[in-house]
Amino acid sequence: MYFWNTRFEDSNFGLQGDVQHRNWDLGGDLEQLLIRGGATYSPDQSNLLYTLGYASITSGQFGRAERAFNMALNNVIDASTKDLYQSKLNALRNVM
Repeated sequence: MYFWNTRFEDSNFGLQGDVQHRNWDLGGDLEQLLIRGGATYSPDQSNLLYTLGYASITSGQFGRAERAFNMALNNVIDASTKDLYQSKLNALRNVM
């Protein structure tokens, strides 16, 4: 996790943000990635800090990304080539 904020010199305005990277394990199995940033404003003689910004949140499923990708790819291949395989199998059965 990395948090930061800065205030412009002699100004009520500034910037702040954070990056948080969470894993299911220590090996890089992404659980969640948060990236947030924004412009800040603090009124005179106040402890308030207003922020207007943007956040990007990416969440992953438990399990290696390569495995999930390969499973999804196999599902696409199976769906698109099912008829081709079936026709080849039927042709092979007819020969035997």
